Parts: sequence; structure tokens; C-alpha cells
Amino acid sequence: MAEYAKSVAALCTVPVDAPQCESEKWVCSLCGYIYDPAEGDPAHDVAPGTPWEKVPATWSCPLCGVDKEMFKKAQ
Repeated sequence: MAEYAKSVAALCTVPVDAPQCESEKWVCSLCGYIYDPAEGDPAHDVAPGTPWEKVPATWSCPLCGVDKEMFKKAQ
């Protein structure tokens, strides 16, 4: 039984080299859309797990279309 428990525990651990996801969310100052790095914006070529710093400068708010620079860090 102890070996089984160890095997299950090994499956539940996150590898050390697993990508870390920034949990900081960003809010559009015009419409209030929230960019969540865990979700990304796959419809606009931003994969889930993409931190704000890695979102392309050409990306714009999917709701109102303003530039990335119009977003503020969520409180």
C-alpha cells in the first residue's frame, strides 16, 4: 500500500521545470475586460499561461480594441 501511495504522489507533483503562470491580471481601462494569464486569449493567438510581459505589443483588447498600453494591473 505504501508503494501505491508513493506512486500516486509522484503523479500529483509538478515538475520543477514546469512553466510558471503569472497570476497578475490586467484590466482594460476603457471597457473593464480582464486579461488573465492563466486563460490567455487563444482567439487572438495568446496561449493560456502567457504572462502579460510576453503578450505581443500588437495585441489589443478583444472587447473594445484599445492597445495593450491602455491596460492597468488589477488591484
